[in-house]
Amino acid sequence: MKRFFVLLLCVLLLAVSLFACVREEPEPLWPEETFDGERTLTDSITVSGVNYNLFSDKTADAVGIDGDSFSGTALRLPDAVSGYAVTGIANGAFQGLAVTELTLPGGLLRMGDTAFRQSGIKSLTLPDSLAQVGEDAFDGCRALKEVRFGKGLTEIPLGMFYGCVSLEEVVLPEGVTRVGEEAFSKCDALKKVTLPATLREIGPYAFWSTGTEDLVFAIPESVAAIGAGAFRETAWLDGQTEAFVIVGDGVLLRYNGSETEVAVPDDVKYLSDAFAGTQVKKVILPGGIRECENAWEETRVAEIIRADG
Repeated sequence: MKRFFVLLLCVLLLAVSLFACVREEPEPLWPEETFDGERTLTDSITVSGVNYNLFSDKTADAVGIDGDSFSGTALRLPDAVSGYAVTGIANGAFQGLAVTELTLPGGLLRMGDTAFRQSGIKSLTLPDSLAQVGEDAFDGCRALKEVRFGKGLTEIPLGMFYGCVSLEEVVLPEGVTRVGEEAFSKCDALKKVTLPATLREIGPYAFWSTGTEDLVFAIPESVAAIGAGAFRETAWLDGQTEAFVIVGDGVLLRYNGSETEVAVPDDVKYLSDAFAGTQVKKVILPGGIRECENAWEETRVAEIIRADG
């Protein structure tokens, strides 16, 4: 009998030992389907009131705040937590956060959709390392007045600064090739925009309804495509009075003439929504011209003749 109890005790000790070695997979704070597949989640921690996911490649993503331990008006995301480099910010991580000051990690690589949407930040400095930003990342940040861009971005994504009504000046760095749809729409206070020589495309409604004062603007010759409504309801476009407003690399942005039958100049290579809101009924296009999507919406044009058939 004594031998039986000794054997039973050994079995129980072995079972406890094996159970202790089994570690449950951590519950991700950022949904697993957003992972890139090249790293696996190892743990989730909270540091200074901010929640992070930790990954097998020794990187971390900031995924939100811990409501019980976060306080103050400043959000500082460090370069590393517990030996993990902070390289990502999750979708919607800090949406609606009332903080006014923001410090981003020096090695930040990516930022998710709506990451800081409708937050209270007043100024923003993006690190040179940041190469990927999701849609609507700073949408509706009404107090945001100043933005300093890093050198890593090649595209300003859809709605990145939509409705940032206090933003006064934008200087996009060399390397940016595209400004996305509605990227700066409804930025009421925007007075000056500087675009780089690397820019190739401006998306639909990118600067729609911006600038309560005269918008200082110049489109570089590198721009080969401009989407519909990109500058609609801006003082800058309203100030262009020539019959054919041709900008960039042969982009016909607007027709200001009074004719109902129009022959587009031969040097025009791309047609934006130039005839929207006009009385034009017939248009003759030069050969090889390209058109933006929705180029003929809001027009009375009934006949289009193309030189190349």
